[in-house]
Amino acid sequence: MTNRIVWDQFYQKLNVIFNGVLAISMIPFALVFLDIQKNDPPSMYEGMTHTALKMSLMFLSLGVLGISNWFWRKHIGQVSKASDIESKLEAYLSERLKHLAVIELSAIVAVVGYFLLKEFIFVIIYLGVLFVFSQYRPRFSKVCKDLLEKEEDVINWIEQG
Repeated sequence: MTNRIVWDQFYQKLNVIFNGVLAISMIPFALVFLDIQKNDPPSMYEGMTHTALKMSLMFLSLGVLGISNWFWRKHIGQVSKASDIESKLEAYLSERLKHLAVIELSAIVAVVGYFLLKEFIFVIIYLGVLFVFSQYRPRFSKVCKDLLEKEEDVINWIEQG
């Protein structure tokens, strides 16, 4: 298989994974948001339970988001240690999938919080998670930087094979 095909398959998989993971929480969020805006139902919880659950879900969502960034920094270094670019791409795809899944968990917690408590703060958290998510949108220059490879070297590798 040529390097061009390897790169194209890698980049297509990376984009499908990125967009698919993004849609996992976006569709339920849109449905919950529209339903709450239309019907304005009361929260399922009241009083101390409401406050405790609100704080717990807020900290859980933001904590998971923080862990995702720590996780990524820790594991991306291992990817760049692979021997050749093709091996790096395989390892990168695997680690990126795990990283995006952890970010997605943060988004899902925010959606659940909004559904259960009807608190607008969870909409803000969800939008913040989407902003963080967008920082990891697949781009050629970002992939090269993460792999610790010069863009010219990757281009040469693609054109070689």
